[in-house]
Amino acid sequence: MAKAEIERALADNDMLACMLPWSVYDLDSTRKAMGHDFWPYGIEPNRNTLEAMCQYAHEQGLTTRRVAVDELFAPNTAEAWRR
Repeated sequence: MAKAEIERALADNDMLACMLPWSVYDLDSTRKAMGHDFWPYGIEPNRNTLEAMCQYAHEQGLTTRRVAVDELFAPNTAEAWRR
């Protein structure tokens, strides 16, 4: 899984995955603030964020009505990422 590979690479102190010398510190800080899985897969772990996005899109006139989160994804796509 690509996500697991990049998480391992970002945490590796022996060889940095990017050119930012403080990336390991940033990863630790991010995990302290947001938890270990700060980019979760699936609708349910992201439902609050998706609901806020739908609300903001409607408030800013990007949608004519407030779209429900469950309308954003094709059913087969939503099922594929269910845990």
